[in-house]
Amino acid sequence: MLWTYTIASSPDRALGPMLRDLTKLMTAVNASGWLSSKVDGYARVIEIERPVGGWHPHGHVLLCFQNRMTRTEARAFALTLRDRYLAAANRLGISASTMGQHVRLVPVEQIDVAVRYVTKQHVLTKPKADGSATLSSLTMDAYTRGDADALDLLHEVEGATYGKQLWRTAGICKPS
Repeated sequence: MLWTYTIASSPDRALGPMLRDLTKLMTAVNASGWLSSKVDGYARVIEIERPVGGWHPHGHVLLCFQNRMTRTEARAFALTLRDRYLAAANRLGISASTMGQHVRLVPVEQIDVAVRYVTKQHVLTKPKADGSATLSSLTMDAYTRGDADALDLLHEVEGATYGKQLWRTAGICKPS
């Protein structure tokens, strides 16, 4: 199962507080070990983009189960996950909506596609089609084109992510 979770973007918010909000939300969703008790392993990455409307940090989580789920079970789990996330956001006063939450079932035969997506084995060095900058495209702009604005944004990313773990695996997804 692949889960993408987001918070609202804002041109006025710095990246650091947004990353803290994402971390608080993930902690709240897994309160009492709810999520980790339901899955056998996961791979999670926090992805940072810079669309026109401000920073857009979001997470992608590949949730792995040793036992196959029926579509009905998977749908019930996905809805519970989404509802817990939105309830935690509401409780914490963090802006998040159903539009930014995506949960989809990944068939075993397509697990390689999900792993490549979560691990970002396709690094974008140009802005995305919608004009959003990725960390790689900001780096290219800053260092190959001498773009001072891109360099300032990279410095903000550096400060906001210093000492943070943007990538994590656990359970059956943890490398041996």
